[in-house]
Amino acid sequence: MRVPYLLLTILIFLYSPHVFAEKTMEKNLPQKNLKPKIGLVLSGGGARGAAHIGVLKILEEMDIAVDMIAGTSMGAVVGGLYASGYTALEIEKIVHDIDWQNIFDDRTERKDMQFRHKRSDDDRLMDFKLGFKGGKIAFPKGLIKGQKLLLQLKQRTYPVQNIKNFDDLPIRFRAIATDIETGKAVILKKGDLGLALFASMSIPALMPPVELDGRLLVDGSLANNVPIDIVRNMGADFIIVVDVGSPLLTKENITSVLSVTDQLIRLLGHNNSLRQINALKKSDLDHIIIRPDLANFTNGDFMKITEAIPKGAIAARKFKEKLSQYANTNNIQLITKKLPPVIEFVRIENDTNLSDQMILRHLKIKTGLPLSPEELNKKIAKVYGLEAFERVSYDLITEDGKTGVLIKAKASSIGKNHIRFGLLLSDNLKGDSSYSLLSSLTMTEVNDLGAELRFDAETGEKLLLAGEYYQPLNIVSNLFISGKASIGARNSSVFEDGTITEELRVSAIDFSAFGGLLLGTWGEIKAGMSRQWIKVRENDGSFSFFSGERFVSSAIIAQLNVDTFDRISFPKDGLRVSMTYYGARKILGGNNEFNLFQAGGRYVKSFGKNTLDFAFAAGATFSRDGQVPSAFSMGGFQFMSGLAKEQITGAFLGYGAIRYHRQLTKEQLNVIDLPIYIGASLEAGNVWNNKNDVNFRSLIFAGSVFLGIDSPIGPIYLGFGMTDRNEQSLHFSLGQSF
Repeated sequence: MRVPYLLLTILIFLYSPHVFAEKTMEKNLPQKNLKPKIGLVLSGGGARGAAHIGVLKILEEMDIAVDMIAGTSMGAVVGGLYASGYTALEIEKIVHDIDWQNIFDDRTERKDMQFRHKRSDDDRLMDFKLGFKGGKIAFPKGLIKGQKLLLQLKQRTYPVQNIKNFDDLPIRFRAIATDIETGKAVILKKGDLGLALFASMSIPALMPPVELDGRLLVDGSLANNVPIDIVRNMGADFIIVVDVGSPLLTKENITSVLSVTDQLIRLLGHNNSLRQINALKKSDLDHIIIRPDLANFTNGDFMKITEAIPKGAIAARKFKEKLSQYANTNNIQLITKKLPPVIEFVRIENDTNLSDQMILRHLKIKTGLPLSPEELNKKIAKVYGLEAFERVSYDLITEDGKTGVLIKAKASSIGKNHIRFGLLLSDNLKGDSSYSLLSSLTMTEVNDLGAELRFDAETGEKLLLAGEYYQPLNIVSNLFISGKASIGARNSSVFEDGTITEELRVSAIDFSAFGGLLLGTWGEIKAGMSRQWIKVRENDGSFSFFSGERFVSSAIIAQLNVDTFDRISFPKDGLRVSMTYYGARKILGGNNEFNLFQAGGRYVKSFGKNTLDFAFAAGATFSRDGQVPSAFSMGGFQFMSGLAKEQITGAFLGYGAIRYHRQLTKEQLNVIDLPIYIGASLEAGNVWNNKNDVNFRSLIFAGSVFLGIDSPIGPIYLGFGMTDRNEQSLHFSLGQSF
């Protein structure tokens, strides 16, 4: 019984009034020898977030060290880089050096694309893909996948890849994201820093959610755009808040579905920011709230992002007197500049049907050698160019004291089967118009070597149904075989002295098979055989495909294709050449025999916004025996502009042109936010029926001027063409038609 009384006596002594007084006095003693902990809150705001860098420059100028940072979206990116040890000046250079127009374009750069996929540019379809799985159409979760942005963030956080707890960074850090399933804020405080920053700025609808620890995460601004509460919970004594959120739209500016959607997103960020700021103002915590003047900046103004930086500096200077109380506290740990690590092994985490060995062969990572993040990003771009992935990323890992890289290849969210559509319109503004609707279904990853099965359909001026099977023969994918079958019909006009004298309908069934060798990503050589059943009749509007007399053409074919274009519409750099031999033989079961040689190409070079485009085409048909249709035709916009389409035909062809186009800036034509071009061409050429008629004196000279727009559904042209024979034509087209 004595023990409880003893415990009671001790408790009474410990909590007697004089002890309480001593503890209270200790609590209220001035903390003069302790450095106040400074917390920095950086809000989301898209391109407006570059103003955060200006604020950081002033803090460094005043020798103010930050102890902890919480950031949302662009604020997380700037804050995460600063917490990693970059200086404000280094972050400014990073933002300046990023190609913002390219980083939000998910398409693989053409120089990194597989040549097979470069050939797909010739199909005149839009880039946008829909998925087809389980008998249903699958829509992508975002307009872009964010592949380039993620790799950029991974590259910039490469020096701290081995730090998995954000408390262990030079500055303690938190990134804020939103759980799209629950709508709640998610605090990211450990793991892969680059991926955390990416998740924090994954704008809904623009980019797909990021799956992390079993949750689907999107931009943090939806749940907590100004994460003041996070910094308070981290123990800050003085809080610096930088709010660059977009103001709400006025009634006059809410005029469309897009502006209504924009306002809804702004409301979410505005309301949660207001709650955070009001709670801070009501507290007794020392703080300042910096709001840069960004009236002329929108969230999407990435093309002038660096102009927002000085706005942040101007706003921060207004608080210099207050900030000076916390000066001379600099203990910033700058980022440690390390040599690239030696990669001793490579692991693959792959949830596609493609072989891990195929991915490894495209990566071409040599173990035992240092590997920089820039080199690694380039190698991953080659893998992403296989176009089978939602995203390809990496982690640096350590096993048994060895450093390796884990490649994460995530399957496309829309599945392996893709549907694409296209639209072609053409009109000479004289009543002669045509249209075509195009569609394709491509079934990828048919096996682990990356085989593809593709079906195409076209209706309108031209009818076409086609199917093709493409099979790589080895892991490297440089050897291949392919087979194609098609049935189609098209209109053809017969001209005499520039006037249409007859309208024909040409129908054909075609079977072909090829074997070939890919020459890296820039070319291919292939050879094979083709058999065609061709029928030519008067175009009377009826459908008569299989009845009536047809002639057969069976041939051996050899072809060389080279393509280094940077883009297919309005290219700025590169070379494109095609050379074909077609040898029809009666011994192969055909009704005719002839040898056809054809070559064509373009060389493009840009100087700033100005681009020169040199084009040529040549062809010849020899040893003709039996029914041989005119092999070549000429006429149409930028292929002897001024002439009607296919106005002149013959067995021999020669053509050369110098084309020019210039991209106009938005300041020159502030109408729509699409690349707009003006251009012109000088052309010379002709076709001849007999070899003896081929000479320079018979060349036709032509030229054109045009306005072009590079739209999401294809290039748009409005042009005027004229020949030296005073033949003129106006031209309007939508879609890649030449």
